[in-house]
Amino acid sequence: MTSASVSTRHEVRILPLFTSFVWSLVLFLAMIASLQAQTPFVDPMFDFTVKKNIVFAHGDVGYPEKTGEMEMTLDLYRPVTTAELPKKLPAMIFVFGGGFKKGSKNIGYIRDLCEYYARRGYVTAAINYRLFKDNPSPVQNPIPASRGVGEYGIVVNAALQDAANSIRWIKENAADLKIDPDRIGIGGVSAGALISLYAGHAEADLLGPNAEVAVVLCFLGVPGMEPSLIDTGDPPTFFGHGEKDKLAIVQPYVNQLKKVGVDNEVWIAPELGHRIVPVLDTVIDAKTVRDRSVDFCFKALKLSELQTKKTD
Repeated sequence: MTSASVSTRHEVRILPLFTSFVWSLVLFLAMIASLQAQTPFVDPMFDFTVKKNIVFAHGDVGYPEKTGEMEMTLDLYRPVTTAELPKKLPAMIFVFGGGFKKGSKNIGYIRDLCEYYARRGYVTAAINYRLFKDNPSPVQNPIPASRGVGEYGIVVNAALQDAANSIRWIKENAADLKIDPDRIGIGGVSAGALISLYAGHAEADLLGPNAEVAVVLCFLGVPGMEPSLIDTGDPPTFFGHGEKDKLAIVQPYVNQLKKVGVDNEVWIAPELGHRIVPVLDTVIDAKTVRDRSVDFCFKALKLSELQTKKTD
């Protein structure tokens, strides 16, 4: 009787320990399965480093006197290399907005976009470009902006040249940066979206050599480029903006993209105006607009192919 009583107490003591061990094992296996299910270039899997104020070009300022040159700088975000990443990575350049009157690469939403993509395996760059206050010099063949080719056209063209120079710089340094030069995209917000749209679709005689991109992201895109510049073979283009944003007039671009057979997506955040963070964070069909842009880039840059080339 005594022996049976002791045995019973022993079994009661072990059962909770065994149950706890089983649950710990289940949770551990679930965590491992979750990690294994993550996809590079889609899921946030990586830490990153940032190198600031890299000079990628110089631009004339102080027109008409041309008082000097301005250093054009970028901040470079790079994922920490792991076994899950191929040797050559995709890259995204992000361009701030501000009506060509204000702003810089240091603004929060640009840093957030660079970090967001870097955590998913992209090398990202936040760039500066010349604004009205810099009085950039006119260059040959200014952009035929819909608002005229006067001061506005000069500044837009200068900003585009700066963006094109950043693309060239990344391509020229692709080997050192471990970037795939055929998988470079550009994206921007508001005025930065217009620059990005030009960078993706303007003719080579405006952009100069070696400035092609493979995908374009336009957030809160504003008008200013002639839709007829969009042609067959241009890069896939993504649009995201608020339903009540009166500045985001993108339908003419979408119509032309469809007409010439270029892949595109448009995501509209209900009830929102010209506000970038709420638009990016809006959930549509279980995904944020920000996540939708990542999915679009994954497809446009053919990153499923890159995943299979980890040793190339």
